[in-house]
Amino acid sequence: DLIECHATGTAVGDATEIRSCAQVFAGARHVALGSLKGHLGHLLPVAGVAGLIKVLKAMEHGVRPAILHLDVINPAMAGTPLAADVETVEWPTTAVRRAAINAFGFGGNNAHLIVEQAPAAARAVTVPGAARPARARCAIVAVAVRVGDGADTRDFWRAVLSDAGATAPGASGAMREIRLPLAGSAFPPRDLEHALPQQLLTLEVAHQALAQVNTMPFERTAVLIGMGCDAEACRFGLNLRLEEFLAEHGFGPAPAEQMTAAREKILPGPFAGTTLGLMPNVVANRLNRQHGCGGASCAVSAEQLSGQHALELAVRALGTGEIDAALVGAVDVGAEPVHRAALAAALSTAAPVVSDGACALVLKREADARRDGDTIYALIAAESDRAIPGAVDWTAATEARRARCGHCHAAEALLDVAAAALALRHRVRPPIAEAGARPWSAPAAGARAVRLQASGLREEIAEIYLSEDGEQPAAAGPADERAAPTGEARTMTFPAHRPAVAEILRELLGGEDASAAEPMPRAPALRSVRAAREELDFAPEGEAESPQADEPDEAAAGFADDETARAHEIFLGEMAAAHEAFLRHFGTGENSPADPTVAGSVLTDDPGPVPAPEAWPTRDEAPPRTPVAVAAGAAPAPAPALTVVRPGPKFSRADLEELAAGKISAQFGPQFAGQDGFFRQVRMPMPPMLLADRVTGIDAAPGQLGVGTIWTETDVRADAWYLHEGHVPLGITIEAGQADLLLVSWMGVDALNRSERIYRLLGCEAEVKGPMPKIGETLQFDIHIDGHAQLGGIRMFFFHSDLRVNGELRLSVRHGQAGFFTDEELAGSDGVLWDAATEPAPALRHGAAAARTALTTRRAFGAAQVVAFTEGRARECFGPGFERTETHTRTPRLPAGRMRLLDEVTAFDPAGGPWGRGYLRATKAVAPDEWFYAGHFKNDPCMPGTLMLEGAVQALAFFLAALGCTVRRDGWRFTAAPDETMRMRCRGQCVPESRELVYEVFVEEFSDGPSPRLRATVLASVDGRKAFLCEGLAVELVQDWPLDEMLRRGEIVVAEHRREACFSQDGFFHDHRSLLACALGRPSESFGPAFAPLDRPVSLPRLPRPPYHFMTRVVACEGASGRPAPGMWMEGEFDFA
Repeated sequence: DLIECHATGTAVGDATEIRSCAQVFAGARHVALGSLKGHLGHLLPVAGVAGLIKVLKAMEHGVRPAILHLDVINPAMAGTPLAADVETVEWPTTAVRRAAINAFGFGGNNAHLIVEQAPAAARAVTVPGAARPARARCAIVAVAVRVGDGADTRDFWRAVLSDAGATAPGASGAMREIRLPLAGSAFPPRDLEHALPQQLLTLEVAHQALAQVNTMPFERTAVLIGMGCDAEACRFGLNLRLEEFLAEHGFGPAPAEQMTAAREKILPGPFAGTTLGLMPNVVANRLNRQHGCGGASCAVSAEQLSGQHALELAVRALGTGEIDAALVGAVDVGAEPVHRAALAAALSTAAPVVSDGACALVLKREADARRDGDTIYALIAAESDRAIPGAVDWTAATEARRARCGHCHAAEALLDVAAAALALRHRVRPPIAEAGARPWSAPAAGARAVRLQASGLREEIAEIYLSEDGEQPAAAGPADERAAPTGEARTMTFPAHRPAVAEILRELLGGEDASAAEPMPRAPALRSVRAAREELDFAPEGEAESPQADEPDEAAAGFADDETARAHEIFLGEMAAAHEAFLRHFGTGENSPADPTVAGSVLTDDPGPVPAPEAWPTRDEAPPRTPVAVAAGAAPAPAPALTVVRPGPKFSRADLEELAAGKISAQFGPQFAGQDGFFRQVRMPMPPMLLADRVTGIDAAPGQLGVGTIWTETDVRADAWYLHEGHVPLGITIEAGQADLLLVSWMGVDALNRSERIYRLLGCEAEVKGPMPKIGETLQFDIHIDGHAQLGGIRMFFFHSDLRVNGELRLSVRHGQAGFFTDEELAGSDGVLWDAATEPAPALRHGAAAARTALTTRRAFGAAQVVAFTEGRARECFGPGFERTETHTRTPRLPAGRMRLLDEVTAFDPAGGPWGRGYLRATKAVAPDEWFYAGHFKNDPCMPGTLMLEGAVQALAFFLAALGCTVRRDGWRFTAAPDETMRMRCRGQCVPESRELVYEVFVEEFSDGPSPRLRATVLASVDGRKAFLCEGLAVELVQDWPLDEMLRRGEIVVAEHRREACFSQDGFFHDHRSLLACALGRPSESFGPAFAPLDRPVSLPRLPRPPYHFMTRVVACEGASGRPAPGMWMEGEFDFA
């Protein structure tokens, strides 16, 4: 209905906004335009929120306010559906009022928000506790550092390794210059000349870091940069008010030419690039622009903890799958007088030297880093608060690093992470006190690991654990660290510091020429600005006295106590006092604020997770332990998870069963009574295919085909018929989002279909975002119908959906299409128009290859052999070479019973198919009384396309097993691979008259990593007609722990006994369950939390499973866990039944 425009009143900006809106809304008949800036002017950071408030109030009152002071309509609106509201008018609506708000910011921070008026019933909310999803470890795959006047990471590492008292040239203090490659620069050099050095230095270290990575998913890469407010930005104000500043403090005017020259030296301009060059959030935005990063771009400001908080945000976002990589950095160009003075006053223990510095890290999920073949410097624990037993405390190493490299305020914590990552990569312990650098011996148990703890100005504590990657060899030495390619044809060189204000003022006021001065002279110790003002007799009346710092050493200052010195001291004192006050804002005391200071905006104590490119912000994350500030331009941090009372009707399981088989009007109301007599209607499936347990809301007008949303929930119960190894298969998971049927029925489609047309899915794209759901979890779907179309007599609608479990996004479906067809149209379908023989082979991705030589020599498998595989008898199915599977406690296998969707494998060739990468053909006989016909749908039986998908998944799993991937993976299971997008097309149907379903697997690629993964295109044909195609389907083997599932099914039983009778160590009892875990569970369940690092894909010695498990408890043990030594002994007992 309405677009609240950004509309700054600029000729180019307004015309561009109008043309963009006209292109997006070209199909609309009329779209009104509004803008608050005609009323209030440009509110800068508040402009977007103010526009939103205006729109919400307009919705509430049912009017569209006029744009004030709009005298001339922009000619770009001619011929478009856009029309500016020049008078206040009523806001009519037939269903719900909707509006869009444009907010465009500096540096490409553009936002477009769509809102709609909520029904009154939807406003009540309750706030439950938010569950925290499990996450995988993250890997640091690149490290780049510049500190002091060092050139790169190698100089930093050499300084870290230097002995106490030894000199490390250039390792601390001020930086002289910053060098950037000219080729490929996204910014004109003249613009960069006006940027703060912290922006340029971040670009430099990011360039060095990204050069180390084999491949980067830039479209899903976030940029998170820790930074602090830079006092050098105050030069902008001094430039503009230099004459006023001098006059206020009693200095006579200087000649105009000298004033102009002084302003140019203080800060040239202002030019167009000056504003961007001074904005704090642009330190991150420039990296988005330079490298094409499509993820979040945030500057994070939390003083010493800035870099570590940026790292924590990245780790959480990677863990929840919101991004695939992160460029994390921290920067502080603080080796200048104002910063030094403020730090000296604010820090209880100041470092010997304040240094310039920056650090950049590249993070990926561990599995992705291994797939991409990246160097792994260190691994970050999956949970930020998970301790690693035996981790080395890094506190002493931090102090030693600071003594050599100085204090680099906002980058402090991340520099420690970089140093620790380098130490783990090199297997070297940095020198501490009198001990020099030394090889890092492997611990008796587990991996080398460190505990990093950093503290902030408010005594906040941030903690993180790093561990080594034991699968990659140690780096050879500092020269092994890869840096950005050097020797570019041309580089851009920028000074790290502008001329000192003292020298500029001296020259302006007639002092000595500053041209011979050192580029960055050290500032004298400063008195407080109050003392300086009192001496000059213009202290405000009634101002209380405050303690004064030591008097400055005038000889060290290098200038006399003259007018120049006084002018400089005034300016420097004012800036230092302001910065000190800013820092003290975080200090301890009764009046300390609860929220951190933010570069541009203040957020709550819960910054939330880093938003994903398609879902910013989300509400999927528990709050961090310490507050974080995010600069303007970042995505707003979400509040804790809210359970919203959804609009519209709610339906229970019993209601849904009636909707699937009874009268629709009994639930939808009397307006739907006219369709109760239709023989066929659009319905939810009946049991067993009815998977939704409840509908929690519908946001759509009944009886009106339009857009809308439905929310459903499905509980995964222990007795669910579809479970396999305690998890929900992929096909069932997607099928559970089946309520698009109910939503389009609610919209009244059967008033048009009138039993003549029936529903069929046409296709969609689906991306697995996390693990498949398991017992005890609840699937929460939000399903959206996005629009409708008609082609001849065929009606279609389009939809998308998201599945969340405990707030974590697990599955997204996009570009969904479904239609309504007559029986004749379905019978006359040409099927899927696709032929592998004429399709080009998909390009192999990094680290992938064609399928390898298979372990089995068989090239076809009969029904008995397939059944044997589903029952866990892999050797009987695949033959010689699979003998080891007979020792498995639970070998990977296909689902059994009704969920086995393959009867025979009639062809298997690991190098076959038209692409030469592997081929498999499997069949399933289809009977008229198949179990799924009874429930899918009433009076319209057909096989769900999602079950065809599940059959395709089983075909890929069989292929992986035939290759031999399961032989050494006891207890593992097959699952849909995450972070893969599959594209499905449905152009045929399997109905009671059908007789055979044939699956053909055309392998696209195979990855033989820690978790073997097969990616393929699968074509399913029904009685020779190509009915279903899935491209990009990926299945992998993942480690699983069978103990819980076997206990649940009653296959094994834990013996009852008093825990006090069992041996315990560090509070962990070695009882019967722990001994069963030694055969079937996680190492941490067997031996205690100290063994948690081994809960990953590794091969470990194990006890045999029952019935060959002859230990009930351990009653005594001599020796320390994890430390084998001569003389150790253990006494165990076994209870005979």
